Amino acid sequence: MGYIGTDPELMAITTCTELLESLTVEQRLRVMAMLGSRFGSQQENSEMRTRPVVSTVKHDNLRLSNGSDEIESSQNCSVATDSEDYPTFYSVYSNEVTQSESEVLLVMAFYVSNFGVSNFTKEDLLQYYKDQEIYTESRRANSSNNVNSLVRSKCLEAVAKGNYRITKNGKQKAIEIIGREECPKPSSSKQSGGKNKKAVNSSTAKVGKNNTIAFLPDLVLYPDNEISLEDFYNQFITANNYENNLIFVYYLVEKLKLDRIGLSEIFTCYKTLGLEIPNVGQSIADTARRKTWIIASDRSNIKLHRNGENYINKKMKRKEVAANS
Repeated sequence: MGYIGTDPELMAITTCTELLESLTVEQRLRVMAMLGSRFGSQQENSEMRTRPVVSTVKHDNLRLSNGSDEIESSQNCSVATDSEDYPTFYSVYSNEVTQSESEVLLVMAFYVSNFGVSNFTKEDLLQYYKDQEIYTESRRANSSNNVNSLVRSKCLEAVAKGNYRITKNGKQKAIEIIGREECPKPSSSKQSGGKNKKAVNSSTAKVGKNNTIAFLPDLVLYPDNEISLEDFYNQFITANNYENNLIFVYYLVEKLKLDRIGLSEIFTCYKTLGLEIPNVGQSIADTARRKTWIIASDRSNIKLHRNGENYINKKMKRKEVAANS
């Protein structure tokens, strides 16, 4: 390691790297841009404004060669990036263009990885939640499942234990999400088979068609004078979306005292807690038909059934009970 002590370039690289590691991704980009602006020549600065910034990233097996001061890496790669081509993450998040928490996480991974250049860990993603002031315990609890979902869908790749990179498909998907002007409408599920095409009777769920499902920013799920949805939800151990739907309907009816509940309210609950979002219309219909915990007479008039009230108060597993058993 004597080369680092005598070579001014390596000393500068080492010092800068140590200082940059404590910063967020966006802070690093700003620092590097300011350094380039201050120390680059006028010609270089002019060229940088007219072309993407090329970052050479060295991942694993970083070492100094014995015969020179050259730094080698078995995984060197050069990727063109230009942060000015993309809005801030929070701008994308605030525009509500993501369909699920997995999509939120994928866009985060794109920014955390310096637009697909470098590796990252799940802890980096959790820290980014905090940096953007959107961290919740539910998001932390579901982060592993959401990361695994992105790995299964080939958007992320595990390069080592706890270490990930965003794939080419993942980058393309993230850029597509960032470029959206609005959240795509959930596709209606098509039933196949003669017996499945029967309309359900009046005692089971009837969910109307062609209603728009949207995030409701004015729905207060962290009220001042009542338990928040997150704290209420975290009292239970849920096994499936039937139970998730019941908790949401119960909370909206019994805690928030809402007169009418639609699919948008349920969608907003899923999105606020950072849960994987199902086909909400079909999920609500199935909960009403198979469990009879709720009544879904139409998309804008979902009600709590007595069976659901009894189940959540007497049978649903609670965390404190599970801890003592």
